[in-house]
Amino acid sequence: MDNITFEINEKAECIDGEIFYYKNEFIFETNSGKGEFSLMLGKGYCQLSIAKFNSRVYSFDGMNWKEDWINKKLTFPQSVKGELYINNIYVESGQGNWYVENWNTYYDKKNNFICIGNCTVNQDDVSVEFCKNIVATIGKGKLKSIWIRDIIFKS
Repeated sequence: MDNITFEINEKAECIDGEIFYYKNEFIFETNSGKGEFSLMLGKGYCQLSIAKFNSRVYSFDGMNWKEDWINKKLTFPQSVKGELYINNIYVESGQGNWYVENWNTYYDKKNNFICIGNCTVNQDDVSVEFCKNIVATIGKGKLKSIWIRDIIFKS
């Protein structure tokens, strides 16, 4: 997965939708559309859903155990709205590939947002809101973290 890179298109709008967390099932779900294949992230089974025809990331979903979340005061990154694309990945529809398996999930309960991955954003990193309330931070072409705000918790 070392050859996978990410790029953004700042001249586009992000995908509209909402992000839900189902507490009894430990699942994040967006209602913003689905791609044909997945890039798996973190300790659970979280995924970026990607369209095969243009490699655009359309949503973030998946299992993420709340008991594993690390409580931490976080600073949500400044971001631009736009599209997120993945490069150098070749899979068939319905398949998934692991990008990283060891990312932690950090939760700022006071502000109701989460960071999955590296919660340190450097000055040369770029953050893009590719789906409403879901931000990807990219550093040197690599995905560093996924940030989620305004999570709607459901039982």
